[in-house]
Amino acid sequence: MSVCRITTLMIERRLAAVPPAAVERVFDVVQKGFFVEFRPSGGASFGYRWVDARRYQRQRVIGRVGQMDLSEARAAAQVLAAHISAGLDPSGVGPSTGLTLQRFAVEHYLPHARLHKRSWRPDAAILRNHLLPALGTLRLDQIRSQDVRALQHRMVIDGAAAGSVNRRLVLLAHLFACAARWGLIDEGVNPVRAVEALPDHGARERFLSPEESHRLLLELVAEPNRGVANLVLLLMLTGARRSEIALARWPDVDLDRRLLRVPLSKSGKPRHIVLSQAAVDCIRALPRKPGCDWLLPNPRSGRPLTGVFEVWARVRERAGLPGLRLHDLRHSYASFLVNAGRSLYEVQALLGHANPRTTMRYAHLSQATLRDAADQVGRILAMSSPSNAPPLTTVPH
Repeated sequence: MSVCRITTLMIERRLAAVPPAAVERVFDVVQKGFFVEFRPSGGASFGYRWVDARRYQRQRVIGRVGQMDLSEARAAAQVLAAHISAGLDPSGVGPSTGLTLQRFAVEHYLPHARLHKRSWRPDAAILRNHLLPALGTLRLDQIRSQDVRALQHRMVIDGAAAGSVNRRLVLLAHLFACAARWGLIDEGVNPVRAVEALPDHGARERFLSPEESHRLLLELVAEPNRGVANLVLLLMLTGARRSEIALARWPDVDLDRRLLRVPLSKSGKPRHIVLSQAAVDCIRALPRKPGCDWLLPNPRSGRPLTGVFEVWARVRERAGLPGLRLHDLRHSYASFLVNAGRSLYEVQALLGHANPRTTMRYAHLSQATLRDAADQVGRILAMSSPSNAPPLTTVPH
């Protein structure tokens, strides 16, 4: 934070210089509370900061530099100051007036998400089915924490699982954060912050035992739909996500180096799946359709396999594994590795986790391995003890 006389020339010079590494605010020495915010993206906006009746520091974005000139921004700051001095709530003053959640979602957030987020379609569905019907007609600065809490309660009454409700409210909080970051609302406006997430006791991670895996493999061998059977088998052998195998192409397979390249993973970056010899053998046995690059094409359309869940439901029922999800095969792959003594670092690399904390969920699976490691100390001490020494279990008095 710095203080100087804000002028048009000063703003132009700062914008022409190298953008700051972090958000930087310059406050005006003439008009108390008035500031210009310069961002690492190269943009800038006018704002106003004040202390409310409860002694909380608040601030409001007035407008973007380039969309309004300095004199307009100063005038808007003076209006805000007058409202505050008169003891009035300035929530109706500023750029958020008239901007409803519906308008923000349609005109601002979804266009941004389509460009920058691979998984924008689930966001669109949550907005369309849950958030906008309840709150869409309200202005962003009208939505209060009690509105969000009422929506949370209503979704639970309607039968939504705690995890689903929490994900919907996380998206709502993200929308408010985006609106503040883009200068459309005051930075302090985010009513979701005051609403506690529901305890999610339904979250589970299913791990196959070796015996269950054997039953499933037998049913995959017997399954007449070879495309889906091979898809499930490769999921078991690689720990990959379903889309990574369903959308795999022959040009991305390197059997000599035992790698499958995923051009665009969940993290938005390419990654390589390491193939075991069993996975290599499975891929070598796959029929290759002339002129088709897909590893597992639909035999009729030549497009990637879709609608696999009917066959998968049939296979898992025959194997006596009702409720088993395809994604549970990824968890099982990790559990086999951890319980075989492989490090969490190796598991992270094989699963393609960008954050090691994601892999830490499997740490509890290695208790047997850790006990064996602890026993190793006893074995070492026993081997190094003199032949006439008492057993380690005997403590002389």
